[in-house]
Amino acid sequence: MVVFAIASSGSPGPNNMLLTTTGANYGFARSLPHVFGTGVGICMIFLGLGVFGNQLL
Repeated sequence: MVVFAIASSGSPGPNNMLLTTTGANYGFARSLPHVFGTGVGICMIFLGLGVFGNQLL
């Protein structure tokens, strides 16, 4: 429960709900691609902000 609380506090809300539902419906092993995809997507957002963020201001 502590690990889930830490993970859910640092991640956007809709992703947490989707990952929780996917894990409950399909199990841990089958939901791992979704978990990794969410992590990659968040990293890509931060990378895009780092590269193009200065041009937006």
